[in-house]
Amino acid sequence: MNKIQLTTFANMILTTTNQAKVTAAKAAIDTKMLLLFLLVLLSIGSEQYSFLSSQQIFVKAYDNGLGRTPPMGWNSWNFFGCDKINEDLIKGVADSLVDSGLAALGYNHLNLDDCWQIKRNASGYIVEDSTKFPSGMASLSAYVRGKGLYFGLYSDSGLYTCQRRPGGLGHEVKDAEMYVQWQIDYLKYDNCYATGMGGGLQQRYKTMRDALNATATKHNSKPIFYSLCEWGVGDPAKWAGAVGNSWRTTGDIQRSWGSILANLDKNDQWHSYAGPGGVRALSFMYACMHF
Repeated sequence: MNKIQLTTFANMILTTTNQAKVTAAKAAIDTKMLLLFLLVLLSIGSEQYSFLSSQQIFVKAYDNGLGRTPPMGWNSWNFFGCDKINEDLIKGVADSLVDSGLAALGYNHLNLDDCWQIKRNASGYIVEDSTKFPSGMASLSAYVRGKGLYFGLYSDSGLYTCQRRPGGLGHEVKDAEMYVQWQIDYLKYDNCYATGMGGGLQQRYKTMRDALNATATKHNSKPIFYSLCEWGVGDPAKWAGAVGNSWRTTGDIQRSWGSILANLDKNDQWHSYAGPGGVRALSFMYACMHF
């Protein structure tokens, strides 16, 4: 990736408006953040930030054909949170990713984070928030994918999501059925309201993995990229390679240079566990990436 491409990505921060159709506006990002990206890319193989190693100890056991390279793109959480997301916003982001040229550079994932869901129906299936997403998740997914992008959703391995929307615990198969029906490409699976439940942390994530795989096999459908978001509390680098395509290694990024450096430093010890099919997912770039 060259400096022009990095600058293009760094200049993309999305803001909302009161218009019915929300458009994405570019804003400048701190120069230090851009310098950090240059440092990371140019120092691959260095002693301090060695993201590639000749002594890989990662053994890829979860092979669904995805995650050969780290996914890149945009996630709604850090900038828009729970209250500001809606159908028009997400469509506007999809338009901007394509129109700005970012998608062509590989930033082709659009992930809708917490608060898209509102309840479960009488049969236990997850239901989207019809006020925020009146056309439904299937329609939104079709719009995003129609742009040549990958569309991802968020859920949680506990009773509730982090914003107390319905979690996936005990509903893994039914949720996987809906994801296949909506043709979702990516699932971010969080770790709130789950302590001591579902057979423990690792088992909860394995249960959803198995549900995703079984459902894909049942319907002869595409696999779904499975992203474990347990914040690094259980050293997922040591076990998540057999469970998912990526795993979070830190807590949420904050809007500060120190937070970015801290997350980078925390990951130095885990580089040798990652490889094609299983990658670390840093909560890294504020407002642009939070996978």
